[in-house]
Amino acid sequence: MDSGTVNRRANSRTNTDSSHHFNQPPRHSHGGARLPVRASTMQTMKDLDDFEARHGWRPGTEPGVDTSRADGGHSTMAKPHAECQVTIVDFSTDKINVEELDNNQLIEFLKKPQPDWVQCRWINVNGLSWDVIKAIGQHKKLHRLAVEDLMNTNGRAKADWYQNHAFILLTLQKLRHLDDPKEKENESQPHPPPGPGSLLRRLTMAPAPTSLENGLARNTSSASTTPLLRTIHRYHASPNTPRTEFMEEHSALRSRRLAVVAEQVSIFLTSDNTVIAFFESSADDVEVPILTRLTSPSTILRQSCDASLLTQAIMDVIVDMAIPVQSAYSDIIGDIEMDVLTLGPDIQQSKDLYILAAEVKKMRTFIQPIENIINTIREHKTSSFLLLDHETALRDLRDPDKGVIITPVTAMYLGDVLDHCLLIRDNLWEITKAADDLIDLVFNTIAAYQNETLKQLTIATIVFLPLTFLTGYFGQNFEPFPELEAGIRLL
Repeated sequence: MDSGTVNRRANSRTNTDSSHHFNQPPRHSHGGARLPVRASTMQTMKDLDDFEARHGWRPGTEPGVDTSRADGGHSTMAKPHAECQVTIVDFSTDKINVEELDNNQLIEFLKKPQPDWVQCRWINVNGLSWDVIKAIGQHKKLHRLAVEDLMNTNGRAKADWYQNHAFILLTLQKLRHLDDPKEKENESQPHPPPGPGSLLRRLTMAPAPTSLENGLARNTSSASTTPLLRTIHRYHASPNTPRTEFMEEHSALRSRRLAVVAEQVSIFLTSDNTVIAFFESSADDVEVPILTRLTSPSTILRQSCDASLLTQAIMDVIVDMAIPVQSAYSDIIGDIEMDVLTLGPDIQQSKDLYILAAEVKKMRTFIQPIENIINTIREHKTSSFLLLDHETALRDLRDPDKGVIITPVTAMYLGDVLDHCLLIRDNLWEITKAADDLIDLVFNTIAAYQNETLKQLTIATIVFLPLTFLTGYFGQNFEPFPELEAGIRLL
């Protein structure tokens, strides 16, 4: 069946359905009276550009992104481009090799066979670019659904299992100073004072595509080599842009020239003992401490040559980066509490507390799913792996026919990551509860002050009420008034 036949059938079906449901011929009752015809009040939305959750997405399109095709299988798909920083870490128990590559160098590197001495490989990608995603997806045969989740930077945290790899998606949160170090390089030149919110605007906000050209979303800044960050308000933000901007400008951390930035992290754990991690901009923050461990031959991470344990190490760093954020919010809620108790309540404090509680609740929604991810990974552990000697274990880890292996050691150390998640979640819940209690305290204290004022006014009113009555009664100006004629003795 050719495309023309499909289009004709679709148009015919649309016209038939419309006439059947909304333009039915008038029917007549037995008495001959004409029944009222219902007007067609329902219309199908054709232009979805203003309502798209993902640029280039259309209802009913084939799910997933096919890396074997130049357009990913979607002619309208937005193809991100960035100059990525790719780190390839090959290591064994007695050797390690680290290479820094760009987009083109990575494509050429993947064409080479992996050396025999390599027992585990880590591909760490900083930035999202279609050419890099396509090359790695073809090389490792990544599932099209996982690639789609990788490219959609507003996805939910989860762990999926495919035939030759596992896919883990989670949110990284970290503190960021609002001061730009680059501004200090040329302090001798005068600079205009920054306007309200200018530092936050420079910090955040990957701009949305500005136009659609031939059905393909074009991002005017897609060729930029500088990674753009998103504050926690811009990450998974609501369509209400003014609300997002207001919350961002009045963030609880703004007074300390801090901001919380969030980004999506996608991790592939393949069946050939390889880890592929995609970061939007924070790969170095995770890469440096893990490389420090890998360069030491005595660490468990290096001795095991276990890709699942390397995945645990990446998740551990991501979760630990949220601890300073939680500590900052704890410090701020403590300062506001002292102000309320010592300086007295103020309406502005209630607004600050509301914004702080909103930020903490959003942070908690990003931490809590990681607990489910950890439990899911631990359930897939391979218990029989403990019975194998070291050489056999290393051989099985690199055997694709064995599937994705989660070793018992990884499952055990994931328990430590889970403890950190629970600790952060509990502390965030306490901060939220403290903020709600302080809001109640502010309004209750203000209400108590108002009640005291009303009490004093009531006492004054009671004291002066008899005099008010007398002056009002004897101040009446009409005749006859016998009491006034009797003289002052009546008073």
